[in-house]
Amino acid sequence: MPKPKLLLHIGHSKCGSTTIQRTLLANQDQLKEQKVFLYGRDLSSSREGSVKGMPNAVLNDAEHWKTAAEQVASVVEQAGENDTYILSAEILCQPRMAGFVAHLTEYFDSRIIHYIRPQTDWCYSAWKQWQVKRGLKLQEWVDHCSGNHLPAFWQAWENYRDTGFTPDSYSMRILNRAFLHEGDLIADFCQWAGLDPTGWTRPVEQSNPNVDHALLEVFRASESIFSNSRDNRAFDWAVKRLPEEVVKRRGGLTAAQEQQILSAHQVHNTEICAQFFSERAEDFWSLFSARKTESEDTLPEDQLRIQQLETELEGLRRVVGYLINVMVEQDKSLPSQAIMEAAVKQWRETQGIK
Repeated sequence: MPKPKLLLHIGHSKCGSTTIQRTLLANQDQLKEQKVFLYGRDLSSSREGSVKGMPNAVLNDAEHWKTAAEQVASVVEQAGENDTYILSAEILCQPRMAGFVAHLTEYFDSRIIHYIRPQTDWCYSAWKQWQVKRGLKLQEWVDHCSGNHLPAFWQAWENYRDTGFTPDSYSMRILNRAFLHEGDLIADFCQWAGLDPTGWTRPVEQSNPNVDHALLEVFRASESIFSNSRDNRAFDWAVKRLPEEVVKRRGGLTAAQEQQILSAHQVHNTEICAQFFSERAEDFWSLFSARKTESEDTLPEDQLRIQQLETELEGLRRVVGYLINVMVEQDKSLPSQAIMEAAVKQWRETQGIK
């Protein structure tokens, strides 16, 4: 009897994992009709009932990998013909987790999907979600990522390859519309997994807080307002109370920071392109190459620093303006804009002004 299929969605973190996981959890009944079952946060299977969450925490301790693998494999005895199981956990993108997955290959016909994105995008996204709340400066995080080759896309593939996976059983995909099937993450995942998403519920996508970079720097310098790395109350406060421009005005790495990160990943990106994207090399490098600006290449170092300080100062001025805006809106002693406009209209009428 053939082994049941095990589809491993290993992330990467900050690469659409939450969207995929929330969609799968919301459509467990539809998946069951297709003989597809999920593992929940405690590694129970949706074959026995609805599951919740994903098992990142339970898989984190290497001392319990063998026990966890046996729990995952316990479904094999009752698995029917053509049954498929999906194990989705961002922690599996860590290179060391190949040691856990190695315990599963004797029980399942296993395949892996691994979503990635340009390391520059990942670095900034990870900084604003986690490191801002720890008080880490953006440059400090850039130094850490480039020095430690984070995110470890290539290293994850190397470790899984060493446990027996091949390019036929390990699919690396780029979180970019141009590379996704139908330009959509869920459509792309379903095509790989052989799923029919017709009639599925699509949960409202929850994007991570993204506000003006200048405001992020103020939050970063005031990390005491965050209780932990998952505390988004300050961001929620900003999004609800500040002008729309605060949300629309995005930030990112400087050209020099992009160059620093992508230079550190150059060798690995070359390997990734050759192994997984050789037929679309030009498109690949259009995403994984740093932009260049003439001013940063030609300005003397002291002038460049003055330019950077002016940008930071202008950002602080914007943040002060945002806070004044909130105080004005919340000051009940001040007339609202509608009242002022009505008063002006009434005065014009009394003066015979059209």
